[in-house]
Amino acid sequence: MTIRTLAIAGALVALAGCAAGPSPEELESIDKEVAQAQANAPAAKPSQGGEGSLWGQSQQEVFADNKAHQVGDIITVELAENTQGNNSASTQAERQTSNEAGVSAFLGLEESLADKNPRFEPETSIGTSTSNEMDGSGETSRSASLSGNMTAVVVDVFANGNMRIKGRRAVTINHEVQNMVLSGVIRPQDIGPSNSITSSQIANARIQYAGNGVVARQQDEGWMTKVLHTVWPF
Repeated sequence: MTIRTLAIAGALVALAGCAAGPSPEELESIDKEVAQAQANAPAAKPSQGGEGSLWGQSQQEVFADNKAHQVGDIITVELAENTQGNNSASTQAERQTSNEAGVSAFLGLEESLADKNPRFEPETSIGTSTSNEMDGSGETSRSASLSGNMTAVVVDVFANGNMRIKGRRAVTINHEVQNMVLSGVIRPQDIGPSNSITSSQIANARIQYAGNGVVARQQDEGWMTKVLHTVWPF
């Protein structure tokens, strides 16, 4: 077996082993970016309350806006994804044609042909007939639903005030790890009074929810089956 063959086989195995969920490298990159955003967050301003004030050094101002607006702030995302699509098509077509033609006289050659073939009749010597019929139909349907809450971190603030958020959540139950990854761009005016925003208001939203464990492995195809599905030409 040549080196080229081994390289192709290795590439196919790697392709077959790719999971639909976020890779460990992607999760690590998100963690680093969120940690960097929190490290770059501005320091909290000390309270201006004087001696005898009802508000202490560690308490927030009574009229302060607690909505996310700067790097390092956190915001709650209300996941409410419901998608459904249906598409159907039906086509029916039919066509039939029939033609007959003949030559009553053609320089006497019709008599010569008739002598050689008694069944030859010049008046009806040409005839064509075609028939074409097509009947096709197709239908597709897909639906998906995802609900819940997730908290993300502001990792960047643009000049127009829009913010890029990122976050991930990992939940382990009976050795089954469920990873949820969320990223996108939000507007400050879409943030609600409770410092939350719905997932439908996130631009360029990317939401991934995938598991890794015994259940996920049982639902996945074997690597050889994936390879065959990838290279099988029929």
